[in-house]
Amino acid sequence: MNNRISTNLQDLSYIVIFIVIIIMMMTSIVVSANSYNSLPTQEVIVKEGDTLWSIGEMYDTGLTFSELIRWVEKVNKIDRDKLYPGQTLMIPVASKE
Repeated sequence: MNNRISTNLQDLSYIVIFIVIIIMMMTSIVVSANSYNSLPTQEVIVKEGDTLWSIGEMYDTGLTFSELIRWVEKVNKIDRDKLYPGQTLMIPVASKE
């Protein structure tokens, strides 16, 4: 009987740990999603030959290249391979604080 209670408590502790981990992951996803909306932005018009890499090099975005790509794709609802001249993009710019 005592052994059974111990096993049940151990199972319960695993479940609690699992739930805490899930909550932490969900919180980080929400925080990450909100950070997309909180960055200052600048409107950029794509020119012939522009890539997200070249645009990122022209502006101080404050993000790594992979972060910039994800941000621009998500906010502008585009695929990085689908840039065309005249297209307007919002890009993040580093805060001037």
